[in-house]
Amino acid sequence: MGLFRSEVSSMSVPSEDPARRLNLCPICLAEPAETNVAVMWPDGDTVIENWHTPECPSYLELEWDLMVNAEKVQAR
Repeated sequence: MGLFRSEVSSMSVPSEDPARRLNLCPICLAEPAETNVAVMWPDGDTVIENWHTPECPSYLELEWDLMVNAEKVQAR
């Protein structure tokens, strides 16, 4: 199994709120906590939350992709 977000699938965990779906990164296994990072997006009536530690390779790859794409948009 690879280390990057494009090569792994996250693990869903139960949530008390049916409008939330919590996904734990299979690399860092971060759970919701003040010291961890949540990446969120809407999916219909549900909010998807992917949790990572700040040092997680998958999260760092996502952060890098966002910076590169932001630079592309600014260059237009």
